[in-house]
Amino acid sequence: MIRRDRTPNSWPTSLNPTGQDYIDEFNANQEKVVGNVAKPWKNLSKSLVFKLYAKDHDVKKALSDLFGNKCAYCECSLDNQDLHTEHFRPKASVDAIDNPTGEGYWWLAAAWENLLPACNHCNRSPGTDHVTLAPSMSGKGNRFPLLDESQRAKSPGLEGNERPSLIDPTLDEPASYISFTDFGGLNLVDKVANDPASDEWRRADATISIYGLNREGLARRRNEYLKPLRVLLRIYIRAVGVYNAVVTENRLPFEQAAARDEMTALWDEIFDTYLSSERKEYLHAAVSCIDAQFHAAGLSLSRLLNGQPLYLPAHCLR
Repeated sequence: MIRRDRTPNSWPTSLNPTGQDYIDEFNANQEKVVGNVAKPWKNLSKSLVFKLYAKDHDVKKALSDLFGNKCAYCECSLDNQDLHTEHFRPKASVDAIDNPTGEGYWWLAAAWENLLPACNHCNRSPGTDHVTLAPSMSGKGNRFPLLDESQRAKSPGLEGNERPSLIDPTLDEPASYISFTDFGGLNLVDKVANDPASDEWRRADATISIYGLNREGLARRRNEYLKPLRVLLRIYIRAVGVYNAVVTENRLPFEQAAARDEMTALWDEIFDTYLSSERKEYLHAAVSCIDAQFHAAGLSLSRLLNGQPLYLPAHCLR
């Protein structure tokens, strides 16, 4: 998961909040909600109509452009699967495990700031087995837990008082909460914080489990993607050792040049293949892998980048 910033007022044309279609849909649903008297939310929610967010292709294109055509949660490529227009705050209803009344954020159904691109596995209702720790099911569906349930918004504008348990990669810096580690042949997401009582730990835990960031298929795909990277890194670290040796030994200029060229070519291959674009799959995991192996070898990824973009904040590196 990587941070992507929305440009202010960058909504696609069809989601312009001053547009008549937007206003009409909002007002129609508001009238139903305000006019509801003692009717269970589950029944009321079935009468709400949300069409605008899925009406035009420009919404999915804008989401694809913002996240490099990757799932905002697990970073898998959406090139060969459907892009789901996901509501961070569920539009019609919230799962009872999080909100006993079930009330959803109907007023955010067409709000650009509430939409994210997601793959089928991250977005669907819980139904994907986890591979790690206690058996559980993942998939966001209508999940939306809060750190403090008493602050849950019941009407427009109050959502700013909430403290979501889930990480929103357009507002939060995911690398401040989650990291990656290799365990038992799998590339697994782990928590940065160590204190289970801290908000940071709780948010990371909810994000990992609900989005299913360690579901078996995803963990194995990440591992397969990173396997050739690990080989390249070992070769590159050896090449750095050779270059340092020929320089220290004051070997002939052509030998030093050859060692430097090999080292440079390997780094260029690593950067171009894994780091050069926000469209690269599993970018956060790749950066963590490179950073860990470089740190163990006494190298610094920050220095090697030498101004090249990383798409993760420098404070997240060792």
